[in-house]
Amino acid sequence: MTSTTAQESDDERVLADVAARIAAIARELLGPHFPHEAVPLTRNEVAVLRHVEQHPGATAGEVARATGLQRSNLSTVVRGLEEKQFLRRSTGSDARTVHLRATEVAAASTAAVRRRWAQVVGAALDPGTDDVEALAASLERLERGLVRLRS
Repeated sequence: MTSTTAQESDDERVLADVAARIAAIARELLGPHFPHEAVPLTRNEVAVLRHVEQHPGATAGEVARATGLQRSNLSTVVRGLEEKQFLRRSTGSDARTVHLRATEVAAASTAAVRRRWAQVVGAALDPGTDDVEALAASLERLERGLVRLRS
């Protein structure tokens, strides 16, 4: 039983280390390696825009749940993205329901961010020897799991 407890402690240590490294990587990618000069967005704006680009026509409620933002904070972020011409609102058959869509400006900016991040991550890893596909798949599963736990 002692070895099981020790193993659980080791597992917790490794999982906590993984979380700490992901947080550090996010700070790097959203800080010094983010092309702020080309894409003047806050972290919340990036999160909202990313979700809307992946889910065109998402409602404000869906975006709030997916990003973890309060509705009042989301409204502020959406207004900011609209002012920067990154996002537009539309109404469906029910005028009370607002759908969000990314604009062409957003698509161009996202492409610039993805190019920059591909350069940076490619320079930090060795795509020839590091299993980048497996890493990407693991991170995607982790993201889906974390979102599921928050819901």
